[in-house]
Amino acid sequence: MGNKSSLMLQPEEIAEIHQETGFSPSQIERLYSRFTNLDKTDNGTLSREDFLRIPELAINPLGDRIVHAFFNEAYDDRINFRQFMRVLSRFRPVKKNKENKLNSREEKLRFAFKMYDLDDDNKISRDELLAVLHMMVGANISEEQLANIADRTILEADHDGDHMISFEEFCSTLERTDKTASYVHFIFRSYKKHWTEHIRDGAKIFVGECKLFWEETKEHFRNDPRIYQDGDTEVVFRFDSKDCLEKWRVGSDKINKEGFSECNFFINDKGKGVFHGTIDTTPPKDGRNRFAGYCGIKSVRKTKSFLRDDWYDWNAFTHLEMRVKGDGRNYMINLNMGMYFDVTWFDMYSYVLHTHGGPYWQLVRIPFSKFFLTYKGRTQDKQDPMPRNKVNSIGITAAAVSGPFHLEIDYIGVYRDMSHTEETAYEMYNMPMQIVTA
Repeated sequence: MGNKSSLMLQPEEIAEIHQETGFSPSQIERLYSRFTNLDKTDNGTLSREDFLRIPELAINPLGDRIVHAFFNEAYDDRINFRQFMRVLSRFRPVKKNKENKLNSREEKLRFAFKMYDLDDDNKISRDELLAVLHMMVGANISEEQLANIADRTILEADHDGDHMISFEEFCSTLERTDKTASYVHFIFRSYKKHWTEHIRDGAKIFVGECKLFWEETKEHFRNDPRIYQDGDTEVVFRFDSKDCLEKWRVGSDKINKEGFSECNFFINDKGKGVFHGTIDTTPPKDGRNRFAGYCGIKSVRKTKSFLRDDWYDWNAFTHLEMRVKGDGRNYMINLNMGMYFDVTWFDMYSYVLHTHGGPYWQLVRIPFSKFFLTYKGRTQDKQDPMPRNKVNSIGITAAAVSGPFHLEIDYIGVYRDMSHTEETAYEMYNMPMQIVTA
């Protein structure tokens, strides 16, 4: 059974596998077709190398551990189709009134336990837990943080004091998590979650990040950049659905406990973004701040897969373009830079958006050369041309003048004008080193 020479499985074999694993006959036939495609030697078995030719496993940090789980029942370094199906059955969801030994909760927990039990001694040691955490998060978390997570996890789950986690202790910990969702565990006390919940959530996020990384890799090797002509506009943010709000954050002095200004950002019934609120320049009487009165929205920092920094590449464009309907107020447009060194973290380039007010839409095009360098809201004496390939978020701020404000936004984009050649609108001063200003 399982050789490519046989065109299909025999009905009795399908019935036996269905009875043992719970897969439907059509699912078994599809999986058998996949199995034979992976079987490059045509002998009805698969090796570890055959599994690692599956792209999803090849790029999965836990790919080796998943492949290893398929060979726990193997007598040598190859498995047949029946063994292959037994392992796959553990991935099927548990259905009520359809009990299956291979698909039971205990078998699923044992499979998860084996992901951490690297030496197959039915115990999870601190070093094994640390090694798997390394596989899962790589360099995104420091060694000290990983070690702290591993130590606290062992302390939480170890009941018999041997500084290791047995399968029974592993199950007991998960059982407590399922029954008492509100229990505050000290491992992740600030998040009110148990470590097993973080692992479950992390696994879901990890799959999505792997897919995104795969798409980025294909795009990189495709090497097919867009070509823009004079007069082209590329929309970066369009506010036509409530999903757009997930890419933006709202802030005010009241939220930061520095004042009394309030604001909100929502999508109206016409599919436009509405930034509105009330500016209050009255400072709190706690003596910490002399000035108050600001509200703002800011896009989420642009990132690549696995939360790596990314930037908008606007080198082909000359203007920031917006279609807005304002209230006559002035707003500050902030282009935030994703800089590497800590002294440049708060660098951003700003320019004033003058709105007309009234019922009509206003198309605004601001040359990037007009944006001036600021640091924590202070305009810098030494100005530089804005690096158009280093912008990683956009912000809009209302401030200074007390009273209500209302700004409706259709879209934010970038515009190409080949006749605009200005690099910066501001003079560059080179002060002699001997001159010291007060």
